[in-house]
Amino acid sequence: MGTSYRRGGAGNGHFDCSGFVKTVFAHFRKELPHSSAAQAQTVQRISREEAVPGDLVFYEGRTRNLHVGHVGILTQIDQDGDFAFIHASTHAGVIISRNAEPYYACRLVGFGRVLPAI
Repeated sequence: MGTSYRRGGAGNGHFDCSGFVKTVFAHFRKELPHSSAAQAQTVQRISREEAVPGDLVFYEGRTRNLHVGHVGILTQIDQDGDFAFIHASTHAGVIISRNAEPYYACRLVGFGRVLPAI
């Protein structure tokens, strides 16, 4: 938490969103590409209803072009379907955010699974 953001970062005290996800899953011996769009193409895509903590959540980037530009890891899913996710934010580094925050609420693209659900 709080590790600073750096575009292209994947460790050594700096992460971008996909570098953070890549580094976390490397600890589980799961190799992912260093691009949120490539990660979205690599993992098994799942529905919102199937998503569990540990799955990935994909968002549009700032360009709002319906293409994946940001990724995080689900940390909590509430009974009402709202959720929290950990990610590397350009402004605050590695933080936990909520899907209902205005920036994210209108940018959701989908979900993906790297590890089997238990």
